[in-house]
Amino acid sequence: MRIILGIAALAMIAACSNKTNVPTTPVTTPFLAAHLSISQTDSSLAVVDIASVKVTSRSDLPVLITCTLHDKFDGLAEIHASLQDPDGHLVGTASTRVVVLASGFNTGVTLVGMQPTGTIAKIIFDAGPPPTPTPTPAHRS
Repeated sequence: MRIILGIAALAMIAACSNKTNVPTTPVTTPFLAAHLSISQTDSSLAVVDIASVKVTSRSDLPVLITCTLHDKFDGLAEIHASLQDPDGHLVGTASTRVVVLASGFNTGVTLVGMQPTGTIAKIIFDAGPPPTPTPTPAHRS
């Protein structure tokens, strides 16, 4: 009797351990053109290493751009990217928070932006000084 129960238990375990393939939703293709043009403004405080640029853009996530900068400046900067479609129309932007640059060093950054409104074919980087706070008048009671 024990042998029969043991065999039945093993058969049930084996039946339960079979994997069933459940259909999944296909991953949305990126909003990237086959050829991605990357450039930067001449006034940039850092040089973008074009070979380091990686873009993640899906319909259900914000756009993420990671890259390495070759710093030309000591101080604080913000990095911005304009995202354009094949016709040169703006389809999105991405930026960093304030980053610290040290002349002669490399800095890894991640830029974040909203989902693009079209296909990204061109990225134009700019590294500039962060905005200065606007002074507000003191309030008196």
